[in-house]
Amino acid sequence: MRPPGTVDVLIGYEYAGYHPQNKQSSGHLLLLKNRFGRCIGGNPSIKETTTNHNLGHARINTMVARVEDFYEIENLGIECTPRCGGCKCGKCSLRSKDFTIKEEKELKLIEAKLEYNREKKRWIAEYPWIRDPSELPDNKKAAIGMLISTEKRQAKNARHAEVYQQKIEDMIDREVARRLSRKELEEYKGPIHYISHHEVLKPDSKSTPVRIVFNSSARYMGHTLNDYWAKGPHLLNDLLGILIRFRENQIALIGDIKKMYHTVKTKR
Repeated sequence: MRPPGTVDVLIGYEYAGYHPQNKQSSGHLLLLKNRFGRCIGGNPSIKETTTNHNLGHARINTMVARVEDFYEIENLGIECTPRCGGCKCGKCSLRSKDFTIKEEKELKLIEAKLEYNREKKRWIAEYPWIRDPSELPDNKKAAIGMLISTEKRQAKNARHAEVYQQKIEDMIDREVARRLSRKELEEYKGPIHYISHHEVLKPDSKSTPVRIVFNSSARYMGHTLNDYWAKGPHLLNDLLGILIRFRENQIALIGDIKKMYHTVKTKR
């Protein structure tokens, strides 16, 4: 009989990893199991009769799929379960560490280059290079071109230009950015690649109508800075995992770090 009461969790058809798997069968009666427990399906009273039919006509329906869907299907059965890879007990919170092997290796590379300065209460990180940075081309002309176009856009809106200037001055005041001296520029002999910045408009925000974004994904002469760094796992939590874990305890907590990107100091 179907159990009465409210539904605790709805699982979409696309979440194949949460669907019950066939463990044992007897005729049309099945014993199914998934990570939530066991259940019985089927109808033992059904009697099966076999007849032969000749198929004279068939119709094939085609479906357009994304390339990403193809690779996702191809990866079935070759990922860790749970996918964090380091778990030995198999009791991790559901979807708490949804990493692929590649993401896990990149995360270890990033963590190995992290250190915490207790005096200044700041994390210090080295760039997690996965390619030789000397291969990066000098894109100074492209960065200056982006700066000029950004200034032209700001000149059309005095309010946006004022907020943009305040953001730059705030970074300088907090010592997360500074102007390099001419001596530093002349003595530096390493690779050179500039990260341009531009504005992102938020018209619905009164306090921050303009936000500054540094574009490390800009492509120049076939190169983009993001291709040279280890990115690690996706930082956004999986929504299904959040909803499932939300029911585990009576009180839920949420936290945030103010200006997280500027809290981490980088070194070569």
